Amino acid sequence: MLHPSLFREPGVVDVETFFDDLFPKALARRASSGPPGRVAFFLSGVGGGAWVVDLQTATVSSAVPSAAVELVCAMSVDNFNALLAGELDAKSAFATGEVTVTGDLALLQAISALFV
Repeated sequence: MLHPSLFREPGVVDVETFFDDLFPKALARRASSGPPGRVAFFLSGVGGGAWVVDLQTATVSSAVPSAAVELVCAMSVDNFNALLAGELDAKSAFATGEVTVTGDLALLQAISALFV
């Protein structure tokens, strides 16, 4: 399991490393638990991009989704990093529009559980 302290040290994890390395490892460990579904992440700003996380196949791809996804999360790279570092509260970021989430929120909870 990934410990949250990995994300609290500046420079330890960048967006690309998170999606290309850490997220797939967390998914592989918990592939059999949680709901199936696809989640798209759109991160704007320097170092941003688009990633699709497939909870059923435990895969992460760095591309704009070519098929339907059940959940879409969009935010800036700065806000993403602040969330990982524990410097930005997810609920308040959602309430203020710093993070937008549309679709099946149960998938968001399933993803959050990977890193607890």
